[in-house]
Amino acid sequence: MSDKGEDNLHHRNSLPIAGLFCQFSTPRINNPAGRNDKIRTAFNSRQEDVMPRLHISDFDAAQFRSLRVRSGMSITELATKAKLSRGAVSKWENGRSKPSPENFIKVMQALEVNPEIIVPDKGDVATLFDLRAQAGLTRTQVERALNISRSAWGDIERGTARLGDKRIPILAAVLNVPEERVRQAAKNTQKF
Repeated sequence: MSDKGEDNLHHRNSLPIAGLFCQFSTPRINNPAGRNDKIRTAFNSRQEDVMPRLHISDFDAAQFRSLRVRSGMSITELATKAKLSRGAVSKWENGRSKPSPENFIKVMQALEVNPEIIVPDKGDVATLFDLRAQAGLTRTQVERALNISRSAWGDIERGTARLGDKRIPILAAVLNVPEERVRQAAKNTQKF
């Protein structure tokens, strides 16, 4: 294992994305013996096409552990309730990795805790991801409410596509925040 516990299949980088202080992972092939060079070459030639995976970088492992202990659940019980692996939950708790936004929502719902405890309200600098995390919604819930595809919402949330004025009232209702807050978060999220 590289990086003392980091998954050997991912290269970890840190990058502020659209106001989120996130980490992203890009898959790479671990092949120390040099076998399957054709596979490695084919994979590496497509690596630029792989979308980065967002992770919550301001995730507080100690606070997460405290929440789990206060809930009375073991790591295994929490992982089972959240439909996640025990290893993933353990890594988050020990600070060896951080959850993706979707897994963060799952675990907070399993703990029956408001996500704002770990992802505080960022006020005027909040992004669309921040608002979604604070509302405790998964990407799927937002996509369904807006009647858009997973990739379309992913592009909007990463700031590579615009939310559009027609979607603002719907998203505001889903997130239970004022339209102006969604408008400001959308502006904070945009990369262009």
